[in-house]
Amino acid sequence: FSTTKGVVATVVHRLVDRGELAYDDPVIKYWPEFGSATKDQITIRHLLTHQAAMHAIRPLVQSAETMLDWDAMVSLLADAEPAWEPGTRSGYHALTYGWLIGEVIRRITGLTVNEAVQREVVEPLGLDSLFIGLAPKDRDRVADLYFNPKSDQRLLGTFRRLERFD
Repeated sequence: FSTTKGVVATVVHRLVDRGELAYDDPVIKYWPEFGSATKDQITIRHLLTHQAAMHAIRPLVQSAETMLDWDAMVSLLADAEPAWEPGTRSGYHALTYGWLIGEVIRRITGLTVNEAVQREVVEPLGLDSLFIGLAPKDRDRVADLYFNPKSDQRLLGTFRRLERFD
């Protein structure tokens, strides 16, 4: 539901503010493997503004379970080709945004996305309920998500497949 995109972008903005990266830096400055498949000119700005042309996930993964493996996903994205010339138009990076921005954050800070969010956003603001990835001990704090399975059978199938990873 894209609720964490702004939070993750805030981490990037704080890193930029401290001079640890710049919006117009090429992604390969921090993530060299990303430069394959004509992606060497994609910038941090392209990632943040959904102009990297790296929005398509279906061609990359064979099963939803692959999306649970961080290293596999960043490797697949590093090897993937952009859908068009980056920077020439936008395409909502609904699912790929987290891995793309998150891997840049990880390469710069050495922290997972959640650890960076804790350091850069949660702790400075004194929050206690913002996580990207949740420890089992905190799962009782999560609100239940209800949906009508009659209105979307595909969504129900996805939840059933992922349920076994709980």
